[in-house]
Amino acid sequence: MSNAQKDKILFFVGEDITAHLILNRAVKQVIDAGFTPVLYFARHVVTANANLPELKEFALHDRILLNETVYPFIDEKPSVCAKNRSPEQLVEVYGLESEIVPNVNDPEFVKKIAARDDIHAAISLRSTQIFHQPIVDAVNHGNPDGIFFNLHSGILPDFRGVMPTMRTMFEYATGKRKKPPQYGVTMHKVDSFSLDKKDKGIDTGNILEVTAFTNETNPTAFAAQVGLVKAGSQAIQHLLDNLVSDFAPIGHPQNEDRSGYYTFPTREEMDEWKSAGIVLFNEKETIRTLVEAFSGANTSHGKKLEDALVKHFKAWHKKTGIDTENPAKRTIKQTPPPAAPTGTGPTGGDVMLGLAGPAIMGIR
Repeated sequence: MSNAQKDKILFFVGEDITAHLILNRAVKQVIDAGFTPVLYFARHVVTANANLPELKEFALHDRILLNETVYPFIDEKPSVCAKNRSPEQLVEVYGLESEIVPNVNDPEFVKKIAARDDIHAAISLRSTQIFHQPIVDAVNHGNPDGIFFNLHSGILPDFRGVMPTMRTMFEYATGKRKKPPQYGVTMHKVDSFSLDKKDKGIDTGNILEVTAFTNETNPTAFAAQVGLVKAGSQAIQHLLDNLVSDFAPIGHPQNEDRSGYYTFPTREEMDEWKSAGIVLFNEKETIRTLVEAFSGANTSHGKKLEDALVKHFKAWHKKTGIDTENPAKRTIKQTPPPAAPTGTGPTGGDVMLGLAGPAIMGIR
């Protein structure tokens, strides 16, 4: 089949707000470029060492509210003011092929991808699942240059692994890097996971582009991460421009002398982040961000969505006993995660498959 007939751009999409805001733009970008997007919603995974109360609460701001409150609300009552759509709405409006993927490395799913003969390229968009050799080979279909790309939410090779935005904030806050602070994204080739590779093959593939920008506003980590949307959209557009022109995006190898690989912060590291003045989130800011993205500020629809989010916050704090934004109120319940399947998490270790929200579960 010729490149002209291979018109599908596959997306492996994570569950967080930044991924979904970028996806809303990317769907239109891909269609405008003459391709057809296919959406694979990769279920979120949580590693055993992501058990700090602050990380659990960050997950509430970053993805749980979006999937469990925002999407069910707007799928039932869409807003004419909304700048973005839910996954279910994207699929319906554009008539897209989509699927929930519990494990991208499942042999049956790998066979399904390998059987496709219409793949022009694939992009991992903040997926927390790690791609092993069989799924990478299935996507690349023997293409020696590779057609599988990852949009990493950090500047490579300096910040490989998870939470690169927070790691960047810490290095600037403590003077390890000279200001002004630079944040950014990296579009790079997907290298397959392997314990024998440097940094396990995570975020190590050839770099196509680093899109960086300065931000001296001292944002919360949540805001800094959402602030990557514009840069991420720009990187995707540049990749699409190359694909439309039939250029083979090869990129260049990463400078290993500068490489740094990070997993989730320890208790000590989290306390250092706080001591350096880093604020992970702010409840009012998160509510405002979600309402402005998926409803309309100062509208009756937006007020109802805001009320639903406030209700979710209160219920979550009461259920978990965690409130790190207001430490005087908190009684932390730290329980180890249950036993789980292995090999799909960000560090390739034991993982717990996170539950997708009702809206994502409704995708066909």
